[in-house]
Amino acid sequence: MSTTPPIPRLRTRLIERGPALLEVCTWLRSPEVGLVTLTGPAGVGKTRLASEAAHRLAMEGGPFPDGVTFVDLSGLDRPSGILPAIARALLAQAGVKPGSLTLHMIIPTNHGIDATTIAQAIAGQLEDVGIHLVVEPLSFPAYVASIFRPKAESDTELFLSAISPPDLTALPILLGFRCDWLPPHGQNFEFYCNKSFDQALASASTARSRQQQAAGYGRAMKIVWNDAPRIWLFVGTVPVAYASDVTGISVLPNQEFRAEYAHPVR
Repeated sequence: MSTTPPIPRLRTRLIERGPALLEVCTWLRSPEVGLVTLTGPAGVGKTRLASEAAHRLAMEGGPFPDGVTFVDLSGLDRPSGILPAIARALLAQAGVKPGSLTLHMIIPTNHGIDATTIAQAIAGQLEDVGIHLVVEPLSFPAYVASIFRPKAESDTELFLSAISPPDLTALPILLGFRCDWLPPHGQNFEFYCNKSFDQALASASTARSRQQQAAGYGRAMKIVWNDAPRIWLFVGTVPVAYASDVTGISVLPNQEFRAEYAHPVR
């Protein structure tokens, strides 16, 4: 049985907030909107308005078929606690008890990234929400063999990967999400398939102008971002020089792990 706190019970009618309520619900129904923030002084009615919107959307069912969850953030004392609190609430709603779920992650060794440190940081974050992560370091040949298995033979739940695009277009990364790019012949290691993504990518690949190409790649990337088959942990930077006599430029490592929300396992 779920232990997620229910949406706060509405004991009174919402008075003179009709336009604001309509606006909030309209934003939340939009597939283009991922986050709506209500701001204002304490006591102005932000939680009351949000609760009313949540009740109405939960009754509709349409835009949120998996339901609406209330997450109480009032006890947090740091921003880094927001995501774990949301994760704990969603896990509780799904009936997952703290400590009952264990995941297995494979990582490559000696392949240009500090995979062990990153995996430990991820494990620490998952422990915060009650999920145990078992990390298995593999030699790079064994790692590649594992992620290139066909879906029917794959037992990989999570894997850590470093991606270095061979050129400066979006295509090399996006190709890895095509429905026909599955292992062992392709690099869609998440076994992700969305026909709308394939159509957007095909449209961009055959576009006659840069503007049409950029728009197509943008649509494809937005679909992948919203579906989230892969979690991006790295920020890549690629230095480009157009002359051979460039001086006075310092080059930083082209991959940086952002650990604002991560910490080592205790």
